[in-house]
Amino acid sequence: MICLILAAGYATRLYPLTENFPKPLLDVQGRTVLDWLLSDVDGIEGIEKYVIVSNHKFHDHFAAWKESCSLSHPVVVLDDGSTDNSNRLGAVKDILFAIEELEIDEDLCRQHRNFRHFQHSNFPDWKRHGFPAF
Repeated sequence: MICLILAAGYATRLYPLTENFPKPLLDVQGRTVLDWLLSDVDGIEGIEKYVIVSNHKFHDHFAAWKESCSLSHPVVVLDDGSTDNSNRLGAVKDILFAIEELEIDEDLCRQHRNFRHFQHSNFPDWKRHGFPAF
């Protein structure tokens, strides 16, 4: 299963903090927000790869982060080509972009932006319980 992280937004409500830096890579207690998320997800059985969809403006930040991360599975960072809020693709088109760009034909698990409201390690095994994968 591929874990899809949608990180192509511009976080305009957090300006000026996120005007030139992506929200998922902001530091929280010594780790990026994305590191906190993926440390929970990295232990979920069945995850084989992480795909992060970024916008063009912040793609280089995510590419640099990828080089320094230490996850159990490969990370792919995609650039959806958008440069600001006026030409962003939006969540559904970014999901479709990732599927088409990587020719994905396996199960996807998409992470929601409000990911720190719970620990992913407490998720039930959705395949064992019959929950459909996205």
